[in-house]
Amino acid sequence: MPWTAVLQNYPDAASAVVALPTYPLFCAAMRLPLRLLHIGAHQKMLGTLAGASVVVVGTGLTALTACLTKYSLLAALGDGPPSMRPAADVILEDAQGLAKILLIAQVFLGTHPRRLCPSHLHHPGAFAQGSLPAGIRYKTASEARLLDRLGHRHGCHTCGTRFQKSFVGDHQPPRSFNLPDMRFFPQCRPCSNSQGGLTSGKVIGVRLMRSHHWSRGFDWHYWGPSAIGLLAAPLFYNSDAVAPTATTVPYLLDPEHYAKLTALGTETARSFGIDPLEAKERVQDRAAEQLSELEEQARAWRDQLIDKGRWPAKTTGQTLRALLKCYLQKVTLFAIMTFYRFLPEAGDRSALDNLELEFKAKSLEIAALWKEL
Repeated sequence: MPWTAVLQNYPDAASAVVALPTYPLFCAAMRLPLRLLHIGAHQKMLGTLAGASVVVVGTGLTALTACLTKYSLLAALGDGPPSMRPAADVILEDAQGLAKILLIAQVFLGTHPRRLCPSHLHHPGAFAQGSLPAGIRYKTASEARLLDRLGHRHGCHTCGTRFQKSFVGDHQPPRSFNLPDMRFFPQCRPCSNSQGGLTSGKVIGVRLMRSHHWSRGFDWHYWGPSAIGLLAAPLFYNSDAVAPTATTVPYLLDPEHYAKLTALGTETARSFGIDPLEAKERVQDRAAEQLSELEEQARAWRDQLIDKGRWPAKTTGQTLRALLKCYLQKVTLFAIMTFYRFLPEAGDRSALDNLELEFKAKSLEIAALWKEL
């Protein structure tokens, strides 16, 4: 099945695949400013607020990315010109509904907001889920085995990595603080080496904050809720707000919607000092020119196919340039037809309908030639 057919038949799945990495990438990017601001997972109030802000903005960007992708696919591959509704309205309406679904999924299935913040070397880290009672002395052999088991299950409590043969027993709070109730947390060797400079005073400022290991971006808590929300989103869409309905020809040809769009187009045109009838004639003439060029190009390709039987190797570059030119003409024609729909009087429909039929016929002809190539 051609990729264009896959994208056209499954726009929701295609937009979900494109938008899925948005949330984990945004979370990873936000850890740098959080490090600079010294906002870490150990701060219950500030860390929770910062993490919640990252969740809200990240889900909003994910929803917006999905809706932009979906709308673009349907506008380019749908059975009609792009919607007459302002694109921003369609995208924002869909994005708001999708963001709510993603946010609910993150609340119930995602991780605690504080775990999105970097870890502080003076405190249990963002991945501190298991620990052992600790004394002044270092870990025993049995404690080492238990810490390795906790480390392979939950990762280093500071950066989260699980790719360690064995884990170091990290005293929290650090022994240099001489505080009671210390506990052992599993820690990887690089984080332990960074923490070793605490007593010498070499680790100060931003170096006290440790970002998460890159492998934790693949955790279920980051991409799982987004995947469920993106795939479940079509069940909650409003049919009047969703892009597929707005970009199809039957929607545009519906008398009620057509009357509203015509009134809006006429009013908008006159507000800019444009005569709708004159603009309609100009656009119609331009569309006719584009159609004739498209028809001439298609006829030339068909004649060459008949004469040659196949495309010679030396004309491959010419073929690609011709196909690119044809594609650009199709895009231009989409824009012309969109503007043409925006202006005509409500009762004048025959020219527009004929234009659409001719355009569809030429599109099918070009698609057939493409398959033969």
